[in-house]
Amino acid sequence: MIGVIGLSHKSAPLEVRECYAFGHGDVEKLSNNILSSDQVDELIVLSTCNRTELYFITSSNCLKGAIHQIDHCLRDYGPYDPMSKKHFYHLFDNGAVNHLFRLISGLESMVTGEYQIVSQVKEAYELAHQNNFSGKILNRLFIKTLEVGKLVRTRTEISRGAFSVSYAAVEKCREHFSNLEERNILLVGAGETGELV
Repeated sequence: MIGVIGLSHKSAPLEVRECYAFGHGDVEKLSNNILSSDQVDELIVLSTCNRTELYFITSSNCLKGAIHQIDHCLRDYGPYDPMSKKHFYHLFDNGAVNHLFRLISGLESMVTGEYQIVSQVKEAYELAHQNNFSGKILNRLFIKTLEVGKLVRTRTEISRGAFSVSYAAVEKCREHFSNLEERNILLVGAGETGELV
């Protein structure tokens, strides 16, 4: 069974998403913890500024155990209590695959069609693959997902507008201020989005 447990800008406020924003070291530690039991067979963790999603494979009779194992391991990172748990969504089989295909296509992004998600999904897949967190099923799913992302962007005009939140922010500034190049601009925050701006 394929499953995804996640939260995003659509389901959780920023203060909850920040608790579950994982760097590479955290992803490796979390993945090792989740995979230490026999409840979860494969795992890919996607963590961006707007979402954290855990894609997993479990044998069909272990779904409840897999969810419990993931829930238990997430408690080490944030207030995974009844209040924060309500922000997480759970999708399985076709629902999980459809969600991933919508995600790679830019349909689940803050800015519809943004391209940055493609490199983020690719990076999450490569990290899992290199560390043997993913296996035959998730490897195939994520390779197909990257193919879908490429097809959507070459055969549709979804990426015609803004390519990322940072790009949209700069375009919005250009709408309101002439000669943007000659202005002093203060960027608050030193994260990836600020760097892209």
